[in-house]
Amino acid sequence: MSLYDTIQDEGKDKGRKETLIKLLRNRFSKTLPEDIEAKIEKADEDGIDTLINSFSDIVTLDDVRDVLEE
Repeated sequence: MSLYDTIQDEGKDKGRKETLIKLLRNRFSKTLPEDIEAKIEKADEDGIDTLINSFSDIVTLDDVRDVLEE
């Protein structure tokens, strides 16, 4: 993988995380708990995919925590 591809992948990953944070803020409140934002920032691609795929099933902030801990 070239440096360009690596940078592009990192940008996509960051954008997906930012989008998830915005969606969760809209669903629950203007401010998310710090632990959830930190877990999203640290999540790998599979973790983000799992959260995206589970988004419609998430009802509480504890649901978000559970998905991120899988």
